[in-house]
Amino acid sequence: MPAGRSESFGDFGVSLLEGLGLPVRNRFGLRPAKMPDGSPTPLQIFGEFDRAGLLEGVTTFSLHPHLPHFERLEGSMGKLDLLARQPIDPGAPPHPFTAGGRLDFDALLQSKPDLFPGRLLICDVTTWTSTWGGLDSLQRFCRNVALLMRN
Repeated sequence: MPAGRSESFGDFGVSLLEGLGLPVRNRFGLRPAKMPDGSPTPLQIFGEFDRAGLLEGVTTFSLHPHLPHFERLEGSMGKLDLLARQPIDPGAPPHPFTAGGRLDFDALLQSKPDLFPGRLLICDVTTWTSTWGGLDSLQRFCRNVALLMRN
């Protein structure tokens, strides 16, 4: 990354989520696991919470080298459903999040159905990029979101 730049879950996003009563911390810097052929390791998908079928046909997200874990803080645990967890690369450099033995991170969150009108999804922007693999799943995810927007 060029000098002077940093990646983080912006203060705007944090304050917006806090204003909605959904405090979330971005524990960025996690490297996702990959398969022996270099493709992304499949996600752990919690289909029972995927009310709109957003992850139907989706098996992976990208292999961006420093993705975030969206830690649901007190106050948001009962308001946000976990839709997908992404495995962490066991060979990645040490990270405070993995020091406790975590092998995966929360990659996609969704507001509970009775929280407010509409649906709020929380994921990293790199989920929407094809630069780091997972193109087939990315196309399917985008198609599923587009179909949701039409309804």
